Amino acid sequence: MGRKLLNSELGRPSVEEFRKVPRIPVVLVLDNIRSRFNIGAAFRTADAFAAEKVYLCGICATPPSAEIHKSALGAELSMEWQHFDETPDAVQELKDQGYTIVSIEQTEDSVMLDRLQLPLQQRAQEQPLQQHAPSASQSYVAANNITHDGVSLTPAENSTAKTPVEDSTAKTPAENSTAKTPAENSTAKTPAENSTANLHKEKYALVFGNEVAGVQQSVVDMSDAVIEIPQCGTKHSINVSVSVGVVLWEFFQRLRR
Repeated sequence: MGRKLLNSELGRPSVEEFRKVPRIPVVLVLDNIRSRFNIGAAFRTADAFAAEKVYLCGICATPPSAEIHKSALGAELSMEWQHFDETPDAVQELKDQGYTIVSIEQTEDSVMLDRLQLPLQQRAQEQPLQQHAPSASQSYVAANNITHDGVSLTPAENSTAKTPVEDSTAKTPAENSTAKTPAENSTAKTPAENSTANLHKEKYALVFGNEVAGVQQSVVDMSDAVIEIPQCGTKHSINVSVSVGVVLWEFFQRLRR
């Protein structure tokens, strides 16, 4: 399995070297995070995934802080940060700078993280963002034919289901006159032609909210999109520092390509 590497073997850059490392076009906005340990963890994650900057808003503590330093492991020294008394002021400044504001929250029209398509602004112009999708737990229930009264229905027992023969509206490819082949569709692009360059033309500000209240509604209202992390458990609640890691990793793996 191989031996564990020593810290000296990890090739970690110095603070000065890290400041020259290319960053992904993402900043973190912490909206009234109470715990200094959560703030420090956010700094550490931002450093790990080469985010541009951390915005500390409202009651967020700021460096220097023993608690922040303990969980950040010194990442508060490598990451640029700025404090705003009011989160909406920070969000407005970022909007003025061209950032797409993305709140991490559970709302009526939030988009599940695993269904997220980038770039967000271009997708919103081409087609509306997908409305709130079934949660991971709801999908699990549906996939296993589980109902609250304990009755399980198979597809055959579901009286509303129709077979292709029963569905009179079904058309064969030959009958569907609107169907076009890739050659006939002049707007079609091959994967090679559809580059990921547009991903890097859009900048993202990811907003994470208070441990109890979440992202304040006024900030949600200012957002260009709202992302929700799919969950299967009984709580539908994840510690904010964990949420930062989950979401920032998703953006990092897409934007670094």
